[in-house]
Amino acid sequence: GVVLFATILPRCGWAACGYAGVSVSGSVEEIADACRALDAVLAYFDRIGFKPTPEIRISFQDRVFIDMYAQSYQPEGKEPAGQSEVSGFYDSRRKELQIASARRDIRRERRPWGIEWSHPIAYSILQHELAHAIVAGLLGNEYQRLGKSWHELVAYAVQFDLMDRELKSAVLANYPAAEPF
Repeated sequence: GVVLFATILPRCGWAACGYAGVSVSGSVEEIADACRALDAVLAYFDRIGFKPTPEIRISFQDRVFIDMYAQSYQPEGKEPAGQSEVSGFYDSRRKELQIASARRDIRRERRPWGIEWSHPIAYSILQHELAHAIVAGLLGNEYQRLGKSWHELVAYAVQFDLMDRELKSAVLANYPAAEPF
């Protein structure tokens, strides 16, 4: 009974995935997902000529929320407007990635690209968020100066390049009018 109980409890892997600057909290399966996804993202950046050293805390959650702010034309305008549920989020200031787990029995309303929540879509989103983390590490203090649209362009480009072929086909099937460029 004790062994079974220990395998169910969430764990935290410090110096996880073979990197001193990486920690992962979650189940054994979630930690394995994080390490596999991190290796794939690092290999992607290596193929294009970068040798990043990851520094990140990854935590698998039942649900992930981000703070929302009211739109304002004032320079200091950051009026809190509540929270919104997301699939994953990378906080560059804290070097922390929170990701909604697909390995927990939780019904999700979110349907990224019109695809039902599943392990392949969650894994792909994990790679997207890891791409943000790697770019943040490569750019250092310049990361915040790059516009949000550019951050997303890079993360989506990495995500789609690494995406499982079946999932990529399903995503593209939901957008038949989209043309490659």
